[in-house]
Amino acid sequence: MESALIYFGLVVIAVLFLFPVLFTVQASFKNTIELTTLPPKIFFAPTLRHYWITIVQNATLVYYINSLVVTVASVIIVVFLGSLAAFGLAAFQYRSRDSLSFTILSMRMLPRICVVLPFFLLIVKLGLLNTKTALIIVYTVFNLPFTIYILEGFFGEVPKELRDAALIDGCNYLEVFRRVYLPLSGPGLVATASFCFIFTWNEFLFALVLTSNERAMTAPVEIASVVSLYGVDWGDLSAMATIAALPVVLFLFVVQRYMVRGLTMGALKG
Repeated sequence: MESALIYFGLVVIAVLFLFPVLFTVQASFKNTIELTTLPPKIFFAPTLRHYWITIVQNATLVYYINSLVVTVASVIIVVFLGSLAAFGLAAFQYRSRDSLSFTILSMRMLPRICVVLPFFLLIVKLGLLNTKTALIIVYTVFNLPFTIYILEGFFGEVPKELRDAALIDGCNYLEVFRRVYLPLSGPGLVATASFCFIFTWNEFLFALVLTSNERAMTAPVEIASVVSLYGVDWGDLSAMATIAALPVVLFLFVVQRYMVRGLTMGALKG
């Protein structure tokens, strides 16, 4: 009886979480009349009109490609730099180590809206406005504190005896990092990269402020542009949202096994 109640509760929670997603996907295949019909139709003749308008007529795929380039580049850079910094915090003991770790974490707590203007002026001064490079720099800066804090916990779980044994065998600290810490913290790296991927892919504020054309504008900004004073084409909006969700879903599907292992390692930390 207890197991049945648990499974029933899980099913209810799953339905509540999946309903908006399924509703959006369903709306992307409806025509304009069916979208405004009350009560909503469950069974209908699907159409690809909204996807045709989105992909072919409006050529919005360029914005998704921009998002993909910016996200992948930022995640690679931030995981590389963050893992090196986390190794320095986890593998060595020195004065003010805990204070430094907290300072790095506090940078993540800073509201982004507070630094939009300084970042905008800096990007303009560097001549990087309306470029993917500007977004990669900004996203790397904001994801780096989170990456360092999370990976520090994973690296801290690596036994110090393995580090000392590698040093005795003649490895330098860079080789210890590459041969000991990285392989043992693989699931943690994947979990951290997954969170950074989601954060970067969905980021809207800086993409809106720092880009204004198809050279660098990302998918969230283009999706928001569908909403205007003259109305909203809910079918096109649903199609764009569905396409935008696909890369994240596919990425998490590929790394889900490693991500679960990484989250479990983090849960058992300490």
